[in-house]
Amino acid sequence: MNDANNHVFIYGTLKRGYRNHKDYLKFEKYLGEYRTVDCYPLVIANEWYAPVLLQEKGIGHQVVGELYSVDDIKLTELDKLERTHHIRGYKRILIAIQNIINDEYVEAYTYMNERKNLKHVGSEYMPKYTDSRYIPLNER
Repeated sequence: MNDANNHVFIYGTLKRGYRNHKDYLKFEKYLGEYRTVDCYPLVIANEWYAPVLLQEKGIGHQVVGELYSVDDIKLTELDKLERTHHIRGYKRILIAIQNIINDEYVEAYTYMNERKNLKHVGSEYMPKYTDSRYIPLNER
């Protein structure tokens, strides 16, 4: 069995209370609420209302999300969900994040995409994902 030693920063539908959490992270170790050290644009995109963190460092807000510790098998599952193998899929990127409570800094993987891969952006830049309109892959 692999040790859960990969930190993953979750900002969208994988967070607790959202559509993908129960299928992917329900049994993973939750480490707390964190925010990105740098600003990034978090938007709702395309006809499925998907949250997307854009690879545009220095624009937008410090984004608030959740930190999890996962093993290599779970990380591979998340890569598949985020379609990292696809040309227009998300990319797993290592970023600096900061604990909301005690300001502890950690490096963690997160999933980002590029604006050119989106059909359209349907929101302003958001500091935190709270939208509930997301349509999961199996319902599209």
